[in-house]
Amino acid sequence: LPDIALVPDPAPDGFDNDGATLQASGLLVNQYNNVALDIAARVRQRQGEFVPCMPSEGSACGRAFIAELAPRAFRRPPSPAELDALQAVFDRYLAQDGWDAAVELTVQVILQAPAFLYRIESPGPGGTSSPYDVASRLSYLLWGTMPDAALFEAAAGGRLASSVDVGAQVDRMMADPRAQAGFMNFAAQWLELAR
Repeated sequence: LPDIALVPDPAPDGFDNDGATLQASGLLVNQYNNVALDIAARVRQRQGEFVPCMPSEGSACGRAFIAELAPRAFRRPPSPAELDALQAVFDRYLAQDGWDAAVELTVQVILQAPAFLYRIESPGPGGTSSPYDVASRLSYLLWGTMPDAALFEAAAGGRLASSVDVGAQVDRMMADPRAQAGFMNFAAQWLELAR
């Protein structure tokens, strides 16, 4: 991964995840763009590691690539409209500039999409949180990072709907060394150790 240096999130009350104070400045948007360009160029250079099919398959392979990358980037399955929009970007650049450009520019679009940059929640029926929202909340609370494969599988399988299900995931996650790092980060912010 490239060395990513972004403007730090504001933390006026000590916590760096206060939604009321998190706003993207012009500088941060520019930094997101630069990082997306850098990562997309690296993916293009090493696409054999990321593209799950043969480029000779054209648009169909682009769809498979998007179908693998977008759910991880968005931390949830993309909607059909999102997939279609990404496919349109891929197909446009495939026809205009060729395979490599289509891969690179589609990665740039995904890395600058609000669904990647922000944790946008999409309420389920009755205003309840979707399983993917629950997975993200748990993961960012306990580990400070995106959900792992087991948490994604639990969300996909509807195994985050009850308190028993969530408790089982919390127990699993707390046994992971990432939980200690997440707790230490919370404690440092809560006790204002940086100040």
